[in-house]
Amino acid sequence: MAVIGFPKQLTLNNFKGLDEAPPSANERKGYQLRAETSTTVKYAVDTYSEIKKDGDTTTTVWKVKRNYSPTLVFNMNETWMLKSVKNDKAEAAETLAHEQGHFDISGLCARIYQRKVLQFEEEKLEDLNKKILALQAEISEKIDSLNKIYDEETSIKGTRENQIIRQQTWLKVIAVCKGNEECEFEAPA
Repeated sequence: MAVIGFPKQLTLNNFKGLDEAPPSANERKGYQLRAETSTTVKYAVDTYSEIKKDGDTTTTVWKVKRNYSPTLVFNMNETWMLKSVKNDKAEAAETLAHEQGHFDISGLCARIYQRKVLQFEEEKLEDLNKKILALQAEISEKIDSLNKIYDEETSIKGTRENQIIRQQTWLKVIAVCKGNEECEFEAPA
């Protein structure tokens, strides 16, 4: 069971070099950005019906096909890094590691979605579709929330020393989860 497009090791070549951050990106985030990684999880699922017999009772249940895999799309047209950052080897390495964290958060959440959606079973297709849509919204919110916490802890709040420590903590937790298909990824304590 795998998420299509994840894992993936990002490189500096994945980032467009910009002279300055797009004003809309800084306004959206509320602070000055050095880089931005854009990902999309494509959730499209295939469903099927199955007849279940229990004694004299026959029931039709709807499920998601077992070979289903969500797709994590790396949006290269919306992913960028300041040229001044890309041209500074140390700053580029630090920023690339941070942006890899954003990508991995999305991938780990897509993996959670995949695991949960494959457990769904409903008697009505409409009910299955409602559960799928609710889970998609939940996972999208989780991705946004975790990325916001990640940025706050590693780039915005606290001293630079504490940000570096938190960055290392996040990347360790991410690495452990990447190696464990059953990991329920959450922000590290």
